Amino acid sequence: MDRFSDYSQAYEQMMNSEQSDGTKCRDVLLNSDKIQVVRRLSEAVDDVWGRSQCERCYQETPGECGKLTYSLSNQTETFNRLVNITLDCIKDNSNEPFFYVKFAKRRNKTVCETCAVDYENLNAFYNSLGSSVNDLCMDIVDKVP
Repeated sequence: MDRFSDYSQAYEQMMNSEQSDGTKCRDVLLNSDKIQVVRRLSEAVDDVWGRSQCERCYQETPGECGKLTYSLSNQTETFNRLVNITLDCIKDNSNEPFFYVKFAKRRNKTVCETCAVDYENLNAFYNSLGSSVNDLCMDIVDKVP
């Protein structure tokens, strides 16, 4: 995330700054080659960022010297915690033949039964985040087990 922020700020500075003779940097950069690599790369990065809804996983906070800093949103942190709980349950309870668990209080339960509550909590939280995958950042969509 910080790299995307650094890229965005650097690109913005390049596009808005001038050389000592008054020549705009964007004119120099964008006209330096026929295929306009700088512009095309910038558009590609912005396209991936936008279509992936990345901003939905992060929150912006003003940092030093006006630089924005990004951290995971509370929703993303909660989702990641629930994913880890679910995956840990599956991992911890799937080593026995036929997925049976050793624990006395859970004896004769399959991993699916043992981890059902964890998975249901994860699924309910996921469903509360939006009505479609278009409402979610792809980091969350891609993590759904």
